[in-house]
Amino acid sequence: MPHGKRCIAWRVRLLPALFLLACTTAPDPEPAAPSRAPAPAAAPDAPPLQLEAHDRLSWGYGCGGNCAQNTRAESRVTATITGALLSAADGGESETTHSSPGSVITEKRSWSFQWHGQVAQQKDAMRLTLTGDAQRCTDSEDRGTGAAKETACKHLPPPKLTIACTRDQVEADGARRRVWRCEADPPLPPGEWSGTPFPWIFGIDDPIDTIHAGEPEPRTHYELSGK
Repeated sequence: MPHGKRCIAWRVRLLPALFLLACTTAPDPEPAAPSRAPAPAAAPDAPPLQLEAHDRLSWGYGCGGNCAQNTRAESRVTATITGALLSAADGGESETTHSSPGSVITEKRSWSFQWHGQVAQQKDAMRLTLTGDAQRCTDSEDRGTGAAKETACKHLPPPKLTIACTRDQVEADGARRRVWRCEADPPLPPGEWSGTPFPWIFGIDDPIDTIHAGEPEPRTHYELSGK
């Protein structure tokens, strides 16, 4: 075959292949997977609820002639509530002095009670179920010799103690203040409680001092703590 004709033949044979290459398109790329939205941040745990009741007592009376009795006491009850769990403590000291001609008797008490337990809360009520941990209470008496005799308190808190609290208001520093008013439930027999006297008054917005003062009988009023 002459040279010119061979070239034409090769061109004719290549045309279908070139045509196929020109008409064949690359497949569309796979669509990118949609990016996932970031998971919402976990809500931070609510801080523990801190409650504090501060109790102060200062009162006395005369019993005729040169006879007198004066009592001073100060104590604090704290509770830390985390969810349905709680820890609580009650600590304080009291001192009573009996004076008469030729005789001065000083009686002291020191206590420290600790509990753990659970709390059930409603809108206007709260119930604390306490189990005793460390319980310490001592009484001492000094009959003017300076040598106080120390003994264990006759009554310690029961191993299990339930405290029922209700929302209330008290007058403190010229305004009504929201509080939790808490009592032992059932009530403890008179004379069988060695710690901070009931009711415990926990300020909801501000710590509250419960103050018993006066003669011949103490009268109770309330102040904001730290005054």
